[in-house]
Amino acid sequence: MPAVLAHRSQPKVENGEVAAVLIDGEATLKRVFLFDDHIELRAENPTFPTILRIGEDMNTITIEGKAVGLCRGGVIIIRNCEISEKESVVLEFL
Repeated sequence: MPAVLAHRSQPKVENGEVAAVLIDGEATLKRVFLFDDHIELRAENPTFPTILRIGEDMNTITIEGKAVGLCRGGVIIIRNCEISEKESVVLEFL
């Protein structure tokens, strides 16, 4: 069943936050952990492997924004999220 993701457009997130990210041009949702020399992207589903990019390979990942809501099966779930007048929430079909 298709889902719609709401994310706040922002190029950075705090460690451990779920974000919409592009990996080599392909969009996905991952929990992001940033370190000085590498980035770790963890799926909420433990059957999916953790993605690691080290050094220059970190540049293959683009953070599109912080995940703030999800609509699946006609139910909309919005997490604690304050949006100012100058910000926007992007809805993407998954």
